[in-house]
Amino acid sequence: MNIKNPRYNQRGTIDCEVEHEALGWIPFTASPDDDNEFGRELYASLISGTHGAIGLYAQAPLTPEQQVARIAERRYEVETSGITVDGMAINTDDRAKTLINGSAIKAMRNPAYTLRWKTPEGFVDLPSAQVLVMAEAVADFVQGCFDREADLLAAVGDGTFTAAMLKEGWPV
Repeated sequence: MNIKNPRYNQRGTIDCEVEHEALGWIPFTASPDDDNEFGRELYASLISGTHGAIGLYAQAPLTPEQQVARIAERRYEVETSGITVDGMAINTDDRAKTLINGSAIKAMRNPAYTLRWKTPEGFVDLPSAQVLVMAEAVADFVQGCFDREADLLAAVGDGTFTAAMLKEGWPV
């Protein structure tokens, strides 16, 4: 069987061309879940390298509107991914940020305040000064995420944005 131009597609299956004895070269999508045994066998054969290297999926360029939406999605992913403060893992999802801000207000009002905070490792007692350090670190991290989003939006505006920029420059 002759196969040419295998390339992954957006669904993770493999598009290729199969030489049909009566029709000549025809497009075909090979899938491990194909209802037809031929499709499953061809997928396995392609994955094994029998027909050469499989090309990568080449996505069409995003429109500026799609770029803006993807940048906002990426900022939110990073913003809510969490940080480490003084060796302690801190969630930065929206609920955690609200709780941290409320605790910081209480710590500012009462220097003797102690917060019992739940971390992935268990509960820890944080004195008011440490609560304020945590709140400031979270605020700085979140602001850094928005600053990076603004930089990327400026790049979209001036036409210099690339998809690779989504992976770099975010605060950690």
